[in-house]
Amino acid sequence: MDVWGPYPVASYSGMRYFALFVDEASRFSTLFLMKERTDVYAKFKFYYERVKTQLKIRMKELRCDNAKELLVLGEKIKRNYGMECSLTVKHTPEQNGVAERMIRTIILRTRCLLEHFGLPKQMWAEAAVTAAYCVNILPNKRNGMQVPYAVWFRVTPA
Repeated sequence: MDVWGPYPVASYSGMRYFALFVDEASRFSTLFLMKERTDVYAKFKFYYERVKTQLKIRMKELRCDNAKELLVLGEKIKRNYGMECSLTVKHTPEQNGVAERMIRTIILRTRCLLEHFGLPKQMWAEAAVTAAYCVNILPNKRNGMQVPYAVWFRVTPA
């Protein structure tokens, strides 16, 4: 997982950041918009409960970088959830390459959506959510051309 932002312009709902959780096996990405970087723990709690109830999966590890708010998140995760939080070495984004690359993909697609449709910059949040959705429903080479959504939810695409 990783946190991206701040976007230079707040969205219409006041968002400036997003937290991105990426499942390494399926490459399914879950994007949460945030007003502040410190909102990340609340987003993790929501994500953790969603995975536990919808998929009946117990998360074992969360990998994130050494950003200040993620250090606090790591301590809370170990204490409250009994799972590992692997922190990368400072200034080595390649150790969290899956999340970093997915953020790049989503940001590039977000910019394309804004530019192509002539949308105001305040719509960056909606464009980012749409970009993440598109990534999840398109086949992924890493998964043998399977759709991340189908792998994550264990369904056959129609």
